[in-house]
Formats: sequence, structure tokens, C-alpha cells
Amino acid sequence: LVDTGEWIGLNDGFVMSEETREKRKASEGPSEQILIKIADGPLVQRIEKLIKAMEHAALAEALKLTTKAVGGKRTLMVDGTKAAQERVKLMVKELAEKGESA
Repeated sequence: LVDTGEWIGLNDGFVMSEETREKRKASEGPSEQILIKIADGPLVQRIEKLIKAMEHAALAEALKLTTKAVGGKRTLMVDGTKAAQERVKLMVKELAEKGESA
């Protein structure tokens, strides 16, 4: 688990090796950016608190949340591979439904 960077307990102090990072990019494809609209409210507050942990857990290159709501929604920018984007979408969905993400 340490070799793949999937042990969540080590996320804060664990740095993925360059070789592992290159293998992951090759298997998951190129990095792209997507925007996810999220209704401003308790979900956004949870994401604000967890954004760095989500970024590490999803293996995304960057997660950013807009500071102001437009039309009652904030935008979460996900920069990463399609697999990382899907992981972030799943986390947001789980946070919305259960208040936590496994």
C-alpha cells in the first residue's frame, strides 16, 4: 500500500515516487480539468474543511473551490486524470448523501 500511495493514514507525510507517479499517469491517462457546481451551504463548508485531504485521497493534481457563490452555487475545480476526477465526484456525492466519504 505504501508503494501505491493508497494508504490514507500516510497522506500528509507521504510523497509518491516519481516512478510511481509516471506509471499512474500512463495507466490513468492525461491530466484534464473539470468544474463541478455545488449548491452553497453545509456541503460546501465540509468540502472547504476537507479539500486538501480530498485532493490527496483522489490523487488529483489540484482541487480549488471558488470563494463566492454565483447563482447560489460554488464551483469546485478538479485538475487531474479522469480517474481522479471520478474519485472526487464520488467523494462529493458521498458527502452530500451521508455527510462523510469512506
